[in-house]
Amino acid sequence: MPDAVVVWTRYTPTSKEDVIELEFRMAAVSPELDFEAHLDPEANDALKRAKVTVAMESDFIAKIDVSGLDAGTNYVFAFSGKYC
Repeated sequence: MPDAVVVWTRYTPTSKEDVIELEFRMAAVSPELDFEAHLDPEANDALKRAKVTVAMESDFIAKIDVSGLDAGTNYVFAFSGKYC
């Protein structure tokens, strides 16, 4: 779709018993922001965020359906995780 994308990642666990909460961040690239500031919630009010938990049952794969995007716009995104 012109205003949506499915973004995914696979976490590499240290153990099959791991349960990991991943935070997803996505932002439109803006010339007004330093590159590092794009995904910083304190520097970018337009940041899209979501959380998803991955475990062995999902093969440690996280999929996020991001909508409301502007067609023809460059975006940057990242996943970060922590143990639950």
